[in-house]
Amino acid sequence: AFEVFGFGDYFRSLIETILTGKVGSIIGGGESFQIFSGTGQGDPCSPLIFIIGLEILFLYAEHANKFEEISCHIPNTNESITLPVTSAFADDNSSTLALTRENILNLLEMYNSFELISGMRLNKEKSELICFNNTQDHLRMIQDNCNFKVVEKIKTLGFIVGSEIDIRLENLSILKDKIRKIIGFWSKFHLSIFGRTCVVKTYIYSQLAYFSSCLSLEPADIKWINAEVIKFVKGNEKIADSRLFFDINRGGLGLKSISD
Repeated sequence: AFEVFGFGDYFRSLIETILTGKVGSIIGGGESFQIFSGTGQGDPCSPLIFIIGLEILFLYAEHANKFEEISCHIPNTNESITLPVTSAFADDNSSTLALTRENILNLLEMYNSFELISGMRLNKEKSELICFNNTQDHLRMIQDNCNFKVVEKIKTLGFIVGSEIDIRLENLSILKDKIRKIIGFWSKFHLSIFGRTCVVKTYIYSQLAYFSSCLSLEPADIKWINAEVIKFVKGNEKIADSRLFFDINRGGLGLKSISD
């Protein structure tokens, strides 16, 4: 993979040196053992080596012309877009394909071939398949050709996607649970009002920014989030709610209104 992407001989020899003769052991005692393949968990270079190796698989999926793709109409336009055959973040991989027997068999063949040349294996027990506009014939075809579990919804990169569910409500519930857990965890430490403000800016606002890329918040949702933030930040302090959102130069805490 490193040679394909143009890395020179010297750099590749460094990588080979890093991966050769690695020894691991179990914390708490026990004999050490040799690591013959892969990189050790926690190794700083491990994710970069993994991603470069996996990129070969994704390039094949996109350019081998083995799969029937899906095109989606863009609302309020006369245009359509073709969805990528596969996309990934770290080791979380999603494939978007037309539901045909050929696509399923070619997908399995691709992963099996990649396992032979790389040693990286698809975890089929954890792999799930979600169908849109499917029929009983489609389900029988899936059962006859693969062992993937057919589900009504999947979670990818923290988002719920499904065919027979209210996607907005499902993901809104996840977002609210995350906010409750953040507040519950940091409430144990008796932070000052400034510390609680930092928690909101660092942990809660980042969750809102992430989920808002795919989730539309209604006025009632924004009202709930604002109320939770205000209650957490104020604690037992006697301070006007509006003052929390004043700029620091005006004597406020610099919080941003969710509606903004």
